[in-house]
Amino acid sequence: MSSDVLTFGDWDVTFTDGAAVSSISSHILHTDLLLKNLSSQVTNQMLQAEIAQFGSEASVMRDSRRKRARIRFLDAEPAKQALAVLDSKRLGPSRIEVTLDRTKDLQWIEDGILLSYDTCETTASVSFLTAEEATEALGLNRSMFQGRRLRVTQESETRLLVEELPAIFDEDDLLTFFGAQTIEITRDFGEDSDIHALLQALIREQPGCASLHVVPLPAELGRGAGWIRMYNEERVKEVATEVRGLRPIFLGGNVVQAHRAQCFVWKVSPEHIHAVYSLLDELEIEGAYLKYDAKATEEQEVRLVASDLRKLRAAHCKIDVIINGMIWTNGGPIWDRHWVSEEGRAFIQEVNQVSTAYVRANMFERIVRIAGREEAKDCAIAMLQSYLDKLDKERHLIKLPKELMQEFITHGLPRLGNSLYHFDSTIGKRQDVEFKGSDDARQQLYLVLDQCATEVSLRSRGGDRPTCGICTTMVTDPLELECGHYNASSKIATTHQVCVFYAELRRRHNTDVCWRSPFGLICAGALNISLAQPLTALNCGTSTPTKIPHAGSPNVPRALSVYAWRAR
Repeated sequence: MSSDVLTFGDWDVTFTDGAAVSSISSHILHTDLLLKNLSSQVTNQMLQAEIAQFGSEASVMRDSRRKRARIRFLDAEPAKQALAVLDSKRLGPSRIEVTLDRTKDLQWIEDGILLSYDTCETTASVSFLTAEEATEALGLNRSMFQGRRLRVTQESETRLLVEELPAIFDEDDLLTFFGAQTIEITRDFGEDSDIHALLQALIREQPGCASLHVVPLPAELGRGAGWIRMYNEERVKEVATEVRGLRPIFLGGNVVQAHRAQCFVWKVSPEHIHAVYSLLDELEIEGAYLKYDAKATEEQEVRLVASDLRKLRAAHCKIDVIINGMIWTNGGPIWDRHWVSEEGRAFIQEVNQVSTAYVRANMFERIVRIAGREEAKDCAIAMLQSYLDKLDKERHLIKLPKELMQEFITHGLPRLGNSLYHFDSTIGKRQDVEFKGSDDARQQLYLVLDQCATEVSLRSRGGDRPTCGICTTMVTDPLELECGHYNASSKIATTHQVCVFYAELRRRHNTDVCWRSPFGLICAGALNISLAQPLTALNCGTSTPTKIPHAGSPNVPRALSVYAWRAR
């Protein structure tokens, strides 16, 4: 059995045999849940009683006016369990809607139900040579034709009216079915907005479906589709049973189909969608529905929905490339810290307006992504490069605290000594760092300053020398600890976070592992992914190294890049 891992933002989606999803894992640990449609009859004590079943304490922030509440768990695992259990559960007189806190997410995956139906009312006028043939054919009333039960009435002695036909069928098949001479087909297409409103009202009238919200999806002429987000598996089965097979009169008696499906969601700004909507319009996808608003003036969610996971995966690969765009590279990712400064953000905004591309600087991954048409991306790259060339010629001044400056002079400056002349940088030994050089020189300096800041924060724990935040071992070598931990990150994990991630690593690999890199024995979490080298895993107790993926690949949790634990 083969498996394929697809990276989607902060998610890893594993497809088995290219079809079924075997696992979906998130790099972000969500601990906040948002509850909607919460009745005023539900008290905080009732909520706490529901939370208690997940074995974790949680704080409840209630907004009775908006019928909402936010639950904050201490850990991500009980939050994940609560999402699956509480979503669409009846509390008091109504069912509540539970979602993860998506305020900082740009991409995520939803589970739910895909509705599909024919929107046109199809009728046929069938003519016969004699009245006897017409009378005999009248006996086919309520007969099945291509999965539909027909309604047949008499218009005249030799003509019959056939209603509730499928939206699409071969005319010759119907002619043969009735043994008629001629046939005239009429198709009446209703207004999509009216049909959606009527369908949503009808679904909410079904038992247990009063709180459901149906998102309309664009479909081909004569077809309609809708998406209902729902995480609770039991509720999915219940709702699908209630909705599947409905024959609304406003759909001409067409049957509503309900299938379990999944949805990829991208959160995009107006500038972003304006840069890529023409590419999305030209895209041809099969068996999936893509919903977006090209004229939006506010932040929106682009949705890709399908019940066939093969087609969902194929469509996702095409759309994700368009929306996320390309990484700006020149042999390697091009990055400069100025992109996230106030001046840099203003310049990127100007680039987006002039080039009609969409440029986004990601501080965490230290990359710049550019989305849009090829000519727009070329224009954006030219503007960005001119900005970097301007920075290369300028002198830059960084003000540092006294303690950090001392650490930099003692430990950081020696690391830069061999490369200063190469980078054409000048650094003064005051509380200001002044330098001039290429973007490579600037990034090397910023990295060393980050490492020095980490050492200063460790020293504040006590003692004359920095100590490891995990095992309190003293630093014996600049920027490297005797215990093997490497402080390449600007933050050190708390003991609680360390235990959580180490347990997750053991669960995934079913073994204790150490990690090695060109810097010596280090922890995987401390290695910044933008500077990470290919790693080698060494099973404890053995000396046989085994190649493992690059630290930036989807198989290594991206969240580990900012945490450290003791290598065993």
